[in-house]
Amino acid sequence: MVGSIGPMVHGTSPGHRVLLVSAYIASLIGGAAVVGVGLAVVGSTIPPFQDRAAVSVMVAVQGVLVLREMGIARIPLPERHWAVPRHWQCTLPPLKASAGYGLLLGSGVATRIPSSSFYGLLGWTLIDGHPVWAFGWFAAFGVGRAVPVLLRIALDARGADGMFQVDRLMATEPAVRVVMAGLCSIAAGLALSR
Repeated sequence: MVGSIGPMVHGTSPGHRVLLVSAYIASLIGGAAVVGVGLAVVGSTIPPFQDRAAVSVMVAVQGVLVLREMGIARIPLPERHWAVPRHWQCTLPPLKASAGYGLLLGSGVATRIPSSSFYGLLGWTLIDGHPVWAFGWFAAFGVGRAVPVLLRIALDARGADGMFQVDRLMATEPAVRVVMAGLCSIAAGLALSR
């Protein structure tokens, strides 16, 4: 993801670069928010998802996701290992390519999902059925996916090798997984208290 946006904005004027990255980030956040709101709308129309049994099942699923996130259980989860087509960089106008990359990556469901906590977010959104909350949570997911790109751009602007620094940050993935497991546990606890 971080390596994909770079070639599209490289060699353009600073103003055009800002436009392309802004389109990428806006569509990243927008793609995530659309998925969240759509899922919440579906959840709000299905009465069985609003009851205590659905919450109990989701808490159990969340527990399994916590174990997976911490590396205790190896449980395969459904995901597409599809990547945004590289040829978009050459065949689409830069603005459309940047926005397309952001939209697909932001959706979270069209590409590789880096954290099993995302599945918990999908489940809780379906059960909760509140589009406003879903918009906020999924927009936050989109922002989270944008952070490495923003970090790379900021580091490159300061003369540092942004890609190298982002790769070093990604080496902290085990620690991030523990944090995500903790957040999953908190989400399960909040759901039980409703």
